[in-house]
Amino acid sequence: MRTDQRGFSLLEVLVAFAITGLALGVLFQIYGKGASALSLGREYAQAITLAESHLTGASLDESGSALTGRFEDKFDWALHFGNPVLPTDLAPVEEFSLRQVTVDVHWSSRDKSRGLRIVTLQPAPDL
Repeated sequence: MRTDQRGFSLLEVLVAFAITGLALGVLFQIYGKGASALSLGREYAQAITLAESHLTGASLDESGSALTGRFEDKFDWALHFGNPVLPTDLAPVEEFSLRQVTVDVHWSSRDKSRGLRIVTLQPAPDL
């Protein structure tokens, strides 16, 4: 009887293929989730840029309490102006009033509604 066989048995080849298949499946899932997270991060970055540009462009003379719009047929935005308030906790060197400005951005992605809100204070127009 010869004991110096060459090659692999069928069982060894099947086990190797099974292990390779499982490893490739896990790697493809990791790649898919990473690509999905990258895409979602890109959407949030675009929404933040849109919101910040509306905050920057908000004029001190804007009348009305809200402005709305749509950007690239994907992002719905709303710019809200609060009522002017006089800060009470500051030493009155000069009287001034502030108003709260809020930007809401909403969009749909992967069958979910997504959104963000940025709130800031800015000098109110003279009353």
